[in-house]
Amino acid sequence: MNKREIYYDVLRIIAILAVITIHVTAEVWYSDTISNYWLINNFINAFVHSWAVPLFIAITGALLLKKDIDIKKVFLKYIPRVLICLIVWHYIYYFALDRTFTFESLKISTHNLFIGKAFSHLWYLYLIIGIYILIPILCNLVQNLDKKKLLYLISILFIITILIPNIDMLTDLDLSIYVTPFKVFTLNEYILFLLLGYYLNTYEFKNKKVIIIISIISLLLLITNAWYGNHLSIINNAPMNFAKTNTVVSVLMVISLFLLAKTYLKGSNKGQKFITTIGELTFGTYLVHFLVIKILTKYGLTVNFINPIFGNIIIIMLVAIISYLISYLISKIPYVKKVIGL
Repeated sequence: MNKREIYYDVLRIIAILAVITIHVTAEVWYSDTISNYWLINNFINAFVHSWAVPLFIAITGALLLKKDIDIKKVFLKYIPRVLICLIVWHYIYYFALDRTFTFESLKISTHNLFIGKAFSHLWYLYLIIGIYILIPILCNLVQNLDKKKLLYLISILFIITILIPNIDMLTDLDLSIYVTPFKVFTLNEYILFLLLGYYLNTYEFKNKKVIIIISIISLLLLITNAWYGNHLSIINNAPMNFAKTNTVVSVLMVISLFLLAKTYLKGSNKGQKFITTIGELTFGTYLVHFLVIKILTKYGLTVNFINPIFGNIIIIMLVAIISYLISYLISKIPYVKKVIGL
């Protein structure tokens, strides 16, 4: 049995804390008032929003694309596991948060489930199902590409899904009109992050100085991006947030976090039992955390109960701990534990 690498779990923990941060600070999306409180929340939100989900996808690519996964296994094991979570948690959120309980509202909720509009953060489960459908093909593809050709494919994806859209956003060039006619370049960034995770996991990059430099550049760009959103919000007196998953910052942050974790934690067994226990339940924590946020909000526990910086830290950690404990308890119940993907 292969030793479990804790750097995967460390990355999972970082990613789930970032996702929780996004949703704790999400009220900035529904406000028209630019206040100091709003600016702090918006900055924190923008600081994590661009790379949280891409990091999860990169971890998925690192772990799954190195395996030999056939089509039968995908449809009999992987997809049913996610479907159970999607259906159960969609209705848990419906019954917990929709107090009407009418036949009409239930019908609308069921319709939304089938057309890809499950409750809020559960959109991620549709993405995972789509990834699983492609996994058998992607496994064979990447495992039969040498390093040079894999990097070539990743570069194409980066140019089409990240670089050109970002240039178009920042300038008036509209380069996408030169790509659209080719048709086959209708791609998305999630495939890029899958392949990037596999690449970073498979090939060694031992120049620590370069890794540190990339990480510093990534952090500076991330801070600049978050600051610029606030700057324009103040100037225009209107909410603005430039945190998106298809940005150069997203790619650099995923590369930085992945390489830092792999370089400094690979082969380590320090605190392994504790880290692994938490890492194994990040998916369950993801499923539960939005409900925990809603319950805390109902009882007045939001980030504005104190200075917003400390308020965010306290609420984020409180949501993470409660969500983890709920997931842990569920994981100990036979059969029921399937609703958190176990």
